[in-house]
Formats: sequence, C-alpha cells, structure tokens
Amino acid sequence: GLRTPAHDHTADVGGHVDRKTESDLVGERVADDTAGDGRDRRSVGRDRVQRSGGADRTRRHRRIHDQVRAHAVNGRAPGIFAEEAKRLDATLIHFSTDYVFDGTRATPYPEDAPVAPLNAYGASKLAGERAIAAAGAHALVLRTSWVYGLRGRNFLLTIQRLAAERDELAVVADQFGVPNWSRTLAEATARIVGAGLPALAARGGLYHLSCTGKASWHEFAQAIVGPAPRPRIIPIATADYPTPARRPAYGVLATTRFEATFGFAL
Repeated sequence: GLRTPAHDHTADVGGHVDRKTESDLVGERVADDTAGDGRDRRSVGRDRVQRSGGADRTRRHRRIHDQVRAHAVNGRAPGIFAEEAKRLDATLIHFSTDYVFDGTRATPYPEDAPVAPLNAYGASKLAGERAIAAAGAHALVLRTSWVYGLRGRNFLLTIQRLAAERDELAVVADQFGVPNWSRTLAEATARIVGAGLPALAARGGLYHLSCTGKASWHEFAQAIVGPAPRPRIIPIATADYPTPARRPAYGVLATTRFEATFGFAL
C-alpha cells in the first residue's frame, strides 16, 4: 500500500528524483498551473481557450528553454560528475527515471528493455545515463518512478493542496506506475552505501530501485485523500486531458536485479 510521509519533513532524495509537472495529471475541474506561474487556468478537457499568437510563441519559447535546461542538468551534468568521480577514484550514485521507456509494455520493465522516451524529460535522463556509461567511472544508476514526499513539487502535495480547495478532482486513470516515497529511496540508498565503498564499486551498474505493486494516478489520489467524502476523485482518460508532453501509459519497473545484487527489496 501507499506509505505516507506523515510528519517527516526531511523526506527527499536529491530534491526529489523524478521531478515532473504533477498538475498535468489532474484535469478538468482543478487548476492547471503547468507553466509554473501559479495561474489558475481551469482548462476543461479538450475545451481549452485559444490564446493569442504572442502567448503561443511565449509558451513555445518557454518549452524550448525548459528542454535546453533539462538536457544541461539531466543530460550533460551527470557525465561531468562521472568524469570527476573517475578522476578521484570515487563511485557516483545517480538517479534516473521510468520515463526512459515508452510505456507500451504490460509487464514490469527490466533494466535491459529497449528505451524509447516519449518526452524531453525522459530523453534528457537517458542522455545522462549514457554520459555516465561513456565516462567509464564506477557508478550506480538507479532508475525509480513516481517519487513523492513533503518537499518540492510532487503528486502528493498537489493532491493535498487541491483536496483542501475543491469538492471534486478529476485525475488520469489510464497511466500506471509505482509510487515511491522519497524517504524509502533515501534509506535504501544509505543501506547500499553502508556496505562500504569497495562493495559499492564492485556492484556498479544500472538498477531499478522501486517499491512493488502498481497503481494509476487516480488510485494514488484516492489513497492520498482516503475515506473522506470530499473531494470526490473522478477518473478520466489521458485523451480527455491532453498535455504538451506525452507520458508513458505504463512505467512499472522490474526490481529483480537490484534485489539479487543487494539482498533486499523495498
């Protein structure tokens, strides 16, 4: 089931590993502040207000800027870190994402499954994985998914905020993955490091670090809100709430390799 952070204000893994615009997953009757500027757009399904050409250009420029920044942070920087780790004979631990996959499978993705990111975020994270591999450093690349906690921007905080403001929330119900509490990921990472640096270097490679099970965003929202009669959580399809960035419909990660190597599961 869903592990709740309760009052743990330290829950964080690198400022949240899998940072995406969670409000994109909540549709119709709730605010869509996907530009990050806090404006309440109240878009209803496909019935979006057409904006002026100037506004369209502004949004295109913003998306281009965000893509360039994502590639710099997620694509190039990990390679630089890996080069420095090699120079210092250190071991790098890097977090990646299920968004390197296209979501067309119906069973959990193993590490060696073909990658085919659907959006700029996934492509930038895949570039980072490849940059680390090219550097030839001792490194652990840990893919995870749907990270939530009490810091930053994430689905848990978005639903908690909107649940306090509205009587009804419509949430995407046909995208599936595994929610991962940031503290659980942090504790697992600490346990790996606790085995010692020689063991860490010897076990370098690509792993899927995730809890088990499966949920839709709608089911995740229901778990966050709990049995309260309000707000009502209404399921919607991805097609009913289109967003600029495509998202994989299925992102469950197989964790067999991690469990066999490190001897524990989340």
